[in-house]
Parts: sequence; C-alpha cells; structure tokens
Amino acid sequence: MERHVLTIPTQGPFNLRRSALVGFGHRAESGFDGVMRLAFTVDGTHEQTAGVAVRQDGDELHLTIQTDADPQRAADQVARVLSVHVDGTGFADLARRDPVATALYAAADGLRPPQFYSPYEAAAWSILSARRSAAQGRVLRQRVSEQLGTAYDVAGERHYASERLCGETQPMTDDEFTARAEAWRPYRMWMTFLARALG
Repeated sequence: MERHVLTIPTQGPFNLRRSALVGFGHRAESGFDGVMRLAFTVDGTHEQTAGVAVRQDGDELHLTIQTDADPQRAADQVARVLSVHVDGTGFADLARRDPVATALYAAADGLRPPQFYSPYEAAAWSILSARRSAAQGRVLRQRVSEQLGTAYDVAGERHYASERLCGETQPMTDDEFTARAEAWRPYRMWMTFLARALG
C-alpha cells in the first residue's frame, strides 16, 4: 500500500476538532489528539480503499493517505466528507453583517456539516441503525467492517474501509444477492432489499 502526503485548503473558517467530535453516523469519538482518522472506499472505484490521517495547520489540512488508488481522488473525497470542497468564506462575511448569523457562527466555531463517505455508506448506516440505538449500530458496523473490510493503521489506530459493504455499484445476479446477504446473516432480508434497491 503506497503512502502519500497531500495538502488541501479549508477555503474559509474550519475546525477539524469540531468535525472529528461532532458524532454523526458511525463516528463517536470521545477525544481528539489532533488527528482525524478516516477509512473508506474511494469514490469512483468498487474495491479500492484508503486510510487517511487528517491534521490541520491553520487554513490547510495535511493528509497522510494510504491507498493504491489515485491519491488526489482520495484527497478530493476527504474534502467533500469534511465540507471543505466548497468556499466557506461567504458565511464568515455574512456573520459580520447579520446578528443572527453572528450567533450561529460563534456557536459553530468552524464546524461544517460532515458527510458520509458515499451514498452506499449512508444507506448501510440507515439499516444498521434502524430501530436500535446509534451505539448498537456502531458496534454492528464495526463487526461487519472487520469481517468484510480492509484494515488500515491510521496514525496508530486500526480502522476498516468496507469496500464490499459500500462500494458495489455493478448489477448482481440473484445468487450473488443471496451470497452477499448471507454474509449479513442476522440482517439478510434487509441487505437483500437494500442491494436490490440500489442495484
């Protein structure tokens, strides 16, 4: 697995710590050591994954990327996930002129809305977290990721990119649907439904 170091701009106020600790989807970090750790299926691929350590230095994010995919594509995906792929300076300008926006801006402290790695990741999370607590959904996702995913050592911690869970975009036969759902034995009806809906 190749390692790359890339830098992307924040394009306006941004607080990596707030993004790392916001707690959305399967993420529930209780502390922040200066690094946000990500592992995902790279956009536009079916089986190529990446593990990324993100560090902030002022208005730049330094990415240490482990991947066999195009590292720029992985960096672009990180920018999208952290919502720094769009220019956020306009919100700061608005906050200087509008008292309501000023209060929102102060409360947000550089937080931008974090995104799921992909629509497939969001769909999988909607099933894993349905009718159970987010904590239970996170445990289930972790177990599935460990069984089906690629392991990365991201800044000293193990993270899993679940390419077989979230990266499939090719049509599957009925037998392939059944085999895929069997890997999710307790949830195979839901997974089969999801796979058919997305296929």
